[in-house]
Amino acid sequence: MMIKNLTIQNFLSHKKTELELSPGVNIIVGPTDSGKSAIIRALKWLVWNRPVGESFRSNWGGDTFVGIELEDRYVYRAKGKGGGNEYRIEHPNPEKGDDIFKAIKTDVPEEIKKILNLNETNLQTQFESHFLLSKSAGEVAAHFNKVAHLDKIDKGLSTIQGWFRGIERNITMDEKKLEEYSEDLTEFDTLSRVEERIERLEYISTKQKELRLNAKEIKNIIEDVQELEKEIVSHKSFVEVQPLVNEILKYFKLINQKEIELNDLEGFIMDIEDCEEEIKRLKKFTSMEKEVDSLLEIGEDITKKEKDQKKLGKLVFKIETVENLSAHAKEDIEEYEKEFHKQLGKGKQCPLCGSIIKK
Repeated sequence: MMIKNLTIQNFLSHKKTELELSPGVNIIVGPTDSGKSAIIRALKWLVWNRPVGESFRSNWGGDTFVGIELEDRYVYRAKGKGGGNEYRIEHPNPEKGDDIFKAIKTDVPEEIKKILNLNETNLQTQFESHFLLSKSAGEVAAHFNKVAHLDKIDKGLSTIQGWFRGIERNITMDEKKLEEYSEDLTEFDTLSRVEERIERLEYISTKQKELRLNAKEIKNIIEDVQELEKEIVSHKSFVEVQPLVNEILKYFKLINQKEIELNDLEGFIMDIEDCEEEIKRLKKFTSMEKEVDSLLEIGEDITKKEKDQKKLGKLVFKIETVENLSAHAKEDIEEYEKEFHKQLGKGKQCPLCGSIIKK
């Protein structure tokens, strides 16, 4: 943003000075001790609060005031004898009102810095060398590279190389983790046998429930037999007892069968208890399903990273190709220039327009 006008009041040797500036570069000239350097100091006091303190202002001159008129607003700083010290931004539209900022310590409000946008390059004193003329060729080239943002290519390459290194580290770490998990997966080779045993245990558990029901029926039968024995004692005649005896014999035969089944049931129950212990021991294998899923996700992530690495490799190759083409083009231009000057100096006829070159 261009500065149109500068006003200085009660600052060093300036009681009240107004300067109207032209677009572009402005040069302030004048005899010695005429206040040229004080103008630069006044600008620095407004923009960077340098110098600090009170030595630049006189007590008889009133308030110190430095203002800059820009294209769309007016910015100034005023400091009074009573300690008042403020920055103000005046807008051309009165409805918006003025923005007032109090000076705190030695800091300039960020709003003022942003609007003025001045740095040391914009201000030059009479004792400083001309801009870039006293610099070396390397410093001048570095400055123009910075202006043209040519350094962004180098930064981009550095960033991509950093990405490559990070991806390679991640791939190495993931490969190590994959090897570790692969070793852990060998413990899952017995999973098929474990599933068969679990199915067998479920079948045994079902049979256990059935046998418990049978055991309950046996107890009921025994109770019925005991009741029949009491009835036998109460009968006196054999004829009356005979049907009951036959029934009792049937019951005793059934009891013998049930006792055999009961013994088998007890053995079955012992097998079930052993299987339950085996199930508890094998639970840790079933709990590792989440780790298996995590391994699958890691494998997919490695595949994705490898694809990203290939894409980045293609991008670097294109950038290097462009740089090589640029270097070859620059060499060709230099050769053409040498040949042009050589032909121009040797021949009497211009190689461009065909006219005779006068000595």
